[in-house]
Amino acid sequence: MRKLGTAFTLLLTVYGFSQSDESISTINFVETLNGNQAELLHYYQNNWKVLRDWAMEDKVIESYEMMEVEDEQYDLVLITTYRDQEQFVNREPNFVKLIDRKGDLRLMNGKQSANFRKLGVSSTGNMSQLGSEKYINEVLSILIGIREFSPTYVAADYKKLSEMYAPEGQILPPEAPIITGREAIEKRWTVQEGIKILHHKITPEDINILGNTATDVGYYEGKTRRADGEEFDWSGKYVIIWKKINGQWLIDVDIWNLGQ
Repeated sequence: MRKLGTAFTLLLTVYGFSQSDESISTINFVETLNGNQAELLHYYQNNWKVLRDWAMEDKVIESYEMMEVEDEQYDLVLITTYRDQEQFVNREPNFVKLIDRKGDLRLMNGKQSANFRKLGVSSTGNMSQLGSEKYINEVLSILIGIREFSPTYVAADYKKLSEMYAPEGQILPPEAPIITGREAIEKRWTVQEGIKILHHKITPEDINILGNTATDVGYYEGKTRRADGEEFDWSGKYVIIWKKINGQWLIDVDIWNLGQ
């Protein structure tokens, strides 16, 4: 087991071929629940790893990696890499056959997976240029930006909020014109006097990086108190395009709508 910078501990990595420009990797971030770290590692080492060992023997994947991550939310990163588009497209039927072959899950202390793990954000892309370590670090950097957004909005620090956008960033609010530039974005986010944002949360589902651009798709929710004291909840979906400018990931385009 070796350290990968400050963010990772590599638990295992198995390569069947060198990664190429045609390879496609699926990346899953996993959160430990209820302090059940031992059960989590046992589950993946005795189920997830076994399936991928067989998948490599059958030549239906190119490689796989499992890493421990130093992150405030996630504990494991799971990477499965497919040699080309054909392997990627056929991944589900191929793994169904392997799962049927394996049979029952091997669990520790009789705990079901819902008791010790929660699947989080995922990513799909080609890591041949960045490499797995840097790619994961870039995703973690974007996650930090996502996590900073909500407390900044609740704190009504609209100047700081606008600085999370690129200088010529754009927001596309529901049923409103496109708003461009930090000054205009700050004005749009500023709530009227007497109104208070009580809660805001962003839950990213997929983050995919291509060069200095990344797409981020997920859900958001919040609670507002009106000037008359009435409170109401709201939620919806979003798509964000991030751009890396001078080494920092900033929001370039922000689109959202209400409702699930």
